[in-house]
Amino acid sequence: MTKSRKNSPKNLTIFGSKGLLKMFGIPDADTLIEANQDYIDESAAAASKSVYEKETEEGNEARYFAAQEDAEAEIYRAWQKSFEEVLAKIAEDTGVALIPDWKNDSFKVESADWSKAANKIRQIISGVGLTYAGDTNKEAREIESVSTPRQYVLKLWPVVRDYPDVWGTNSYARVYQRALESNMGNL
Repeated sequence: MTKSRKNSPKNLTIFGSKGLLKMFGIPDADTLIEANQDYIDESAAAASKSVYEKETEEGNEARYFAAQEDAEAEIYRAWQKSFEEVLAKIAEDTGVALIPDWKNDSFKVESADWSKAANKIRQIISGVGLTYAGDTNKEAREIESVSTPRQYVLKLWPVVRDYPDVWGTNSYARVYQRALESNMGNL
């Protein structure tokens, strides 16, 4: 009988996008689309202008709605690409990759080395200075009553939001904002 891979790191999901966005102070795609409603409306209005005098009102309206959908999709792609840049930065900082499954609004958690990732989490906790996190990964796991580095990382995952403060780097919200400015530059 083969062992189930259901709980393997590749099949583990921890947060939907709303939880991660809130954790890192990043707006969701709907908020970004609402904030850019003027652009969407202007794009749709420009597309709906009749090129031909005999064009029907229904034809203009169809072009309007199609252009509106295209503009919203363009903004969503910019948001998604920017969020993925944040996920890449988190992976670089922590050694933990969050692989998005956009269809199911979930993220698979992977790490090439859970011990190194646990050490990063322990360093973040120690850097914040609010609690003693242990001098070694083993001691840290004992303090948190978990047996594996993977369990340690997953239990204490929310402290990742403090990484930029501990190490003096840009916040993940700022990483997102810079990426978004770049990704929406063509809009």
